Amino acid sequence: VRNFWCNGMYAREMTIPAGTVLTGAVHKTEHFTVVSKGRMHLMTDDGVVEVTAPFIGTSKAGIKRVGFALEETVVTTFHVTSETELSKLVAELCESTEAELMGGADNVQRQNNLLEG
Repeated sequence: VRNFWCNGMYAREMTIPAGTVLTGAVHKTEHFTVVSKGRMHLMTDDGVVEVTAPFIGTSKAGIKRVGFALEETVVTTFHVTSETELSKLVAELCESTEAELMGGADNVQRQNNLLEG
């Protein structure tokens, strides 16, 4: 994950390896989503669609996305905010806390992986 800020905008870029199933955070605000590389299946309100780079779309507030990377895929989301501290930013934009996301101490997937390992 890479983070960028510019003039009241925050961008979060993720590189997703081929074969990865992922779920997004529930966001509090509508925002742009850009696929700049790769190809993935994405669950939408209309069912599963295949998204191929280059792609730009919007994600509405309250939506939780599920995807499957068919090949290495780069996804970037863009959010309007003046916040630059990541923990505060996550609290402002998402229904989850930073500790629940990104491998944080409260991340359920991380905890399950530790128990299995």
